[in-house]
Amino acid sequence: MDDALFRNGGELGRAMAERDWTRTAVGAPEHWPAALRNMVRIVLTSRFSMWAAWGPELTTFYNDAYWRDTLQDKHPWALGRPAAEMWAEIWPDIGPRIESVLETGVATWDEDLLLFLERSGYPEETYHTFSYSPLDGDDGRPEGMLCVVVETTERVLGARRTSTLRDLAAAVATTRTEDDVLAAVATELGRNTADLPFTVTYLIDDAGAARLGAASWIEPGAPAAPVVIGADDPEPAWPLARLRAGEHVEVGDLSAVRRAVLAWAKDAALSEDATEDLQLALGEAVANAVEHAYPGQPSGERAFSLTRRPDGGVDGLVEDFGTWRPVPSDAGFRGRGILMVHRLAKDVRIEAPPGGGRRCASGSPTTTPAPTSQQRAGDARHGRRLPTAPRCAPTGRPSRWPASSTSHRSAPSAPSCSARSIRRAATSRSICAG
Repeated sequence: MDDALFRNGGELGRAMAERDWTRTAVGAPEHWPAALRNMVRIVLTSRFSMWAAWGPELTTFYNDAYWRDTLQDKHPWALGRPAAEMWAEIWPDIGPRIESVLETGVATWDEDLLLFLERSGYPEETYHTFSYSPLDGDDGRPEGMLCVVVETTERVLGARRTSTLRDLAAAVATTRTEDDVLAAVATELGRNTADLPFTVTYLIDDAGAARLGAASWIEPGAPAAPVVIGADDPEPAWPLARLRAGEHVEVGDLSAVRRAVLAWAKDAALSEDATEDLQLALGEAVANAVEHAYPGQPSGERAFSLTRRPDGGVDGLVEDFGTWRPVPSDAGFRGRGILMVHRLAKDVRIEAPPGGGRRCASGSPTTTPAPTSQQRAGDARHGRRLPTAPRCAPTGRPSRWPASSTSHRSAPSAPSCSARSIRRAATSRSICAG
């Protein structure tokens, strides 16, 4: 469509010109009222992040800045959708604000509002400062709203983490004994569960042995928080010797898992992004048993397998043979990571086999090119040998924007969605939560 309305509007101007608006509630652009055309022109030509909604269904419009800063992977799917669909996951938060603007004609204002957006395939903690302003129609009555927004996530998270460090320094500065220091560390680090799901602090003696001095949000004696780690322990929970040498160490079985996945992915001719996805997903799954095993009991043998499907996708199977604690009645921030991974994996099935432990099977989207017969035979294993992973049953939800979230306490089935952004959920604790 060659309409001057969309000229010099960047990528969104071109996308709007190509959009079939007759399939939306606002109809063809040549029939739009002057007020709507003026609004679209203002949004498109602004370099500030803006989005707007207009008409009975609150049909959405936005500019390049809003796509880049906020919408991200939801474009171009979101263009011209009803606002309640575009932001379904936060509609309980923003819907009443928009309704108030339309009914009263009075603008709203929010500063650093927390919104869990699903713009990259998983629920993401984000913060925004914005205003909803009324947009009057040609008759002078509100017909829509305009949002001018600045995302403040980096600033808010940075301030939260800086506050933790500041409070920790202040608390330690007033201590007089070793016990006081350890108590202050546990208390202050335990206040920030959003960034620190659990912490352990060890005191290392001259012989190289370590004694647990403080812990937050994990029980002393748990597999990841042993009370004592001997200097000659052949399989220490934490690599003391390397830490004492000043190394930055990736702990647990993750290093071995990622090396095994890297070797398998190379043979299977996976892309760099797909390889990183697999490394993170399997690493989180293997780490899960350490966090959820009963205190004083071994976390159990962990194993995984990978199989390339004929369509180019990858099936993965992770098993843990430990004894799991029940999910706490109030998990707090814990469990957000498993929700992310559920939403990222294409299909996920979690089972509780007899004898304890958990089994998690998942599949990745189709990748290109399709594997050769030799590549399909490729298999990576760590720990106990496992049979080829079975195909997971589809969930029956074709949309990449599922209608609802799935809690880690719910049934084994999880919504379908793209797995390509799984590396962005690297802060998650596990792929298979009890």
